[in-house]
Amino acid sequence: MPELGKLPVPVLRIIFSPLDLPSSATAQGLLWLFDHYAAPSAFLAGRLRSVTHSFGALNSINGYNCSWFHYLCKNITVIHDAHGTARISDPRPGAPQMQHGDSTWIRSGYFLRWAVGPNCGPEVTLLCFEASKSLKERLKHISPSSIPTNVVRDPYSLFAIIFEELSLQMDNTVWDVMDVFRQIELNTLTAMKDRESFTGLHNVSKHILFLQESAEATMLTLKRLSWHHQQMLENIPDLDRHATEMAQGMLMHVETQFQSISLRLKGLEKRMNNIIALSFHLVTQDGNRIMQADSSSMATIAFVTLVFLPVSTVSTIFGNQFFNFDPVTIRMSQSFWIFWVVSVSLTVLVLLVWRVITKGLPPGLYDAFNMRKGR
Repeated sequence: MPELGKLPVPVLRIIFSPLDLPSSATAQGLLWLFDHYAAPSAFLAGRLRSVTHSFGALNSINGYNCSWFHYLCKNITVIHDAHGTARISDPRPGAPQMQHGDSTWIRSGYFLRWAVGPNCGPEVTLLCFEASKSLKERLKHISPSSIPTNVVRDPYSLFAIIFEELSLQMDNTVWDVMDVFRQIELNTLTAMKDRESFTGLHNVSKHILFLQESAEATMLTLKRLSWHHQQMLENIPDLDRHATEMAQGMLMHVETQFQSISLRLKGLEKRMNNIIALSFHLVTQDGNRIMQADSSSMATIAFVTLVFLPVSTVSTIFGNQFFNFDPVTIRMSQSFWIFWVVSVSLTVLVLLVWRVITKGLPPGLYDAFNMRKGR
């Protein structure tokens, strides 16, 4: 990094750096960048606190103005199996794989500095910490003709490009989550055996809440950035006014894109709540069916037991007195018919009592009883 300071200063310099969270491998280079470009302590504090909404700006610091913001968003990795089924998976090697679980985050930071002194030439520097591949390609292919006409006259046009790329990134993430949700919705409404567990439903709902928080935080950052940019319009030279108005229009457009994402997430959150409630009711309904089946089985067992209970009772009372086992013949007692008379009578009586207790008297019998009573 120190050799960077020996190079001639270009009109536009964009530096791609690892995440602005010093580690043993990056501490020396990051500290040099922070010192060389006079990054304020507020920029460093935003990363250390892992804030979701962070924007700051300082004017006329040693002939330079600077602005910065941090970006924090839930990362969601969606993979498709051989059947095309979408599911969320944690991409980290060795990470615990829960159903639709992903504990990774998208973190990046952006620091913009440009010369404003009367004796300074045009100089714009953008530090991008942990920028995505698509954003790197977007910034690398900035048209050279737009640098003196747009970037130099209003460096905030670089922020507009960054926010537009972040909106595309978040929009793609939301659509990936919606693919997973559609599969969950289909499983819930059709295939009972493939119904999602409540753990998976909880994880998807949590991801949606995190994305909603990130979208709202980014909109707050954009509003503060746009407000600060509008303050600059009041003192901007007429020569730079067109570029500044274009940058302001781009920022407003990007803000509407994040608003659209936020609305989609709110709708997805409501749909997710409906699916969770429906899944709970379906599980409860399945449990009720199982309980009803068990209840019918128990009722059958109880009925069979009830039928044989009088016979068992009478048999116990009479014991073995109905049969006389001689060495030659088996003789049956002449009173054996009493056993059947008593058993059948008790069985009929028990069944009638059970019928009255559980279902009441038969309607015809109840009406006949009332008619006789009336006479």
